[in-house]
Parts: sequence; C-alpha cells; structure tokens
Amino acid sequence: MPSHTSHRLQPLDVSCYSPLKVAYGHQVQELARHGIHHIDKEDFLAIYTKVYRAWRGSTGSAGPAYS
Repeated sequence: MPSHTSHRLQPLDVSCYSPLKVAYGHQVQELARHGIHHIDKEDFLAIYTKVYRAWRGSTGSAGPAYS
C-alpha cells in the first residue's frame, strides 16, 4: 500500500470490521471475568476463529472480498 493512503481504508475499519472488533473484545472480557488475563497465539486464534465465523454468518455474505 502506498504511503499516505490508509485514510482510504478507514471506512472499512468503521463499517465492516467494527462489529468484528467489538465481538472479539467481548470474548476477551469474558475470559478476564474467568481469571484468564494472558492470551497467547493459540488462544487468540481460537477466539478469533470463533468470532470471525459468527461475524461472517451474521453478515449473510462471505465477509470481505478477499477472504
């Protein structure tokens, strides 16, 4: 990506990925409530996969065009 073009991607961050980020945050908060305060790579992938599949199913499409 050329420099100084990230502002063109911001609408995707707000409209498309915001629900995904919120859902991931809720899952992390739930783990924290159960006393888990460290997330390693495997935990991240497990949580992200679960959230992504739910997000992808809720959008009614295949998600972003490149997935």
